[in-house]
Amino acid sequence: MSFNFDANLKSKLGIDFAALSAPYIQGSIPTEAIITAYDGGRTTIDVRGNLRSSNIDYAFLGFKKVSGTPASATALIEVDKDRQIKILISASPNRISNSAEKLISIPEMK
Repeated sequence: MSFNFDANLKSKLGIDFAALSAPYIQGSIPTEAIITAYDGGRTTIDVRGNLRSSNIDYAFLGFKKVSGTPASATALIEVDKDRQIKILISASPNRISNSAEKLISIPEMK
């Protein structure tokens, strides 16, 4: 699926956190996601965003770029049958690269 990661989408998804908004992220990020469900309840979501048209400023983490500079970000999200989530995030080119991995649990939804 394709979508724009922007203020409108963040609001609709309820993820319009300060850390994902201006001055840290400004502009729209064209994004593609591939969702794959496996037997046994495991799901992966492979997300790729083109950061060229956005301003990103996490200088305090060593990651900053201006609009017009080619760059991309990827996230691989893995959800297992126990609703444990593993997220691996990376960005390129290497001069602005930082990677992070996070393991979180999602409470059962009713």
